[in-house]
Amino acid sequence: MMLGLAVAAAAALWIFVGEWTWADGPPRPPLYSPDGFTVSTSTSGARELTASWTASAGGTYYKLRWRQPGIEFQPEAELIVESTSATFSTTAFGEWIVRLEACNIAGCGAGQAARVHLGPPPPGRPINLMVTAPSVSVPELTASWTASAGATYYKL
Repeated sequence: MMLGLAVAAAAALWIFVGEWTWADGPPRPPLYSPDGFTVSTSTSGARELTASWTASAGGTYYKLRWRQPGIEFQPEAELIVESTSATFSTTAFGEWIVRLEACNIAGCGAGQAARVHLGPPPPGRPINLMVTAPSVSVPELTASWTASAGATYYKL
């Protein structure tokens, strides 16, 4: 009985000394989401997105999450950063929703989202283009070329 009381008293003392030392009361989450939130795609053709924003008053770190439409946010698609930009990899090309929240010790404030389309890099030019005509009197041409990696159709 005496041991249980001593443990409870020690726990209460730790909470009082270690936690309730704020002069202006407990901290609050940031009130506003960061300004200037933009998301851009990689120019190298990689499945990467880069998010950037302006620091938020009261925010000490930022939470970035990303998902494709119709899918919930997943823990593995989350990044915690202390700076005002981050580059991260996605799992596929397509439409992505990126959410940003400013956070501090008390939690995260209102967030905002951006939608971006991440497409594969354009294919290279086809090579060895040859155009032939069977004869001068037949108004028809035949074209052939070496296929480009990643091309799904061609325009002549």
